[in-house]
Amino acid sequence: MEKAYVLQIRDRNLKNMTLKFCGYSECAPLHNFGPASRPVYIIHIILKGKGIYVVDNKKYNIKAGQGFIIEPNVITFYQADSKEPWSYCWIAFDGEGAEKYLQELGLIQQKPIFKTQRVEELFELIKEMLKSQESNLANELKIQGLFYQFFSIIVEENSVENIENNEQLNPYVNKALDYIKKNYWDDINVNSIIEYIGLNRSYFSNLFRKSMGITLQEYLSVFRLSRANELLDMTDENIEDIANNCGYNDPLVFSKAYKRKYGITPTQHRKIDRKRVKENLEKFKKYDGREEI
Repeated sequence: MEKAYVLQIRDRNLKNMTLKFCGYSECAPLHNFGPASRPVYIIHIILKGKGIYVVDNKKYNIKAGQGFIIEPNVITFYQADSKEPWSYCWIAFDGEGAEKYLQELGLIQQKPIFKTQRVEELFELIKEMLKSQESNLANELKIQGLFYQFFSIIVEENSVENIENNEQLNPYVNKALDYIKKNYWDDINVNSIIEYIGLNRSYFSNLFRKSMGITLQEYLSVFRLSRANELLDMTDENIEDIANNCGYNDPLVFSKAYKRKYGITPTQHRKIDRKRVKENLEKFKKYDGREEI
């Protein structure tokens, strides 16, 4: 005779999700990222402070205890507040289950903001992942387990709601963003954008900065450089062609602008990125049990 305690798992046909990277950042006032698109899903959890998140022509004011989702290949922009800059942790993932689960939660482009009462618990999981720096199978499994625990907390809270602290962008600002998105590769500048909008330069410049938190010139520059980053990472185009495709007629001007923004040259960025991709590929081969053909 025995006393047995059995847990029988209901078959939900769970689909795969894979952690790609995670991190933590304390931002300086007005520190921003984008406008850019990312190839994977990314969830940010705001630990303290506040900032703005712009997606799908809407601007969301976000503070500690809230989070936001970035979807793949969607252009987003986010920026820390000037007086109370935010700190946040983030987790990036993809896989066939990612979209399915996010849709179940209601986390999608039409409703990309959510609340959480378990900020510290989520942050502790991120910190545990960051501690696991050694590349071995045990750590790979541990990190993946922590990732699923992180996601299960968000599901368990079921705290996703339609937060109404968003505002439609000013139609003139939205018109400028759309114009930049469609013409950034061409020889456009602040003057041609404002001419297209049809407003007084001083008035529109102030309107844009008030709405987006940065100047029109800064937005145009970071948009072009973000697109350049995608081409550097995803293509084998030479630097001159990438410069031309992103609105820079002079590759030297492009390289100087890139280094001023990111601290390294486009060539150095590509070299570092290719090295990282190669290392990840080698790690995959090692732990997936595959032999190189």
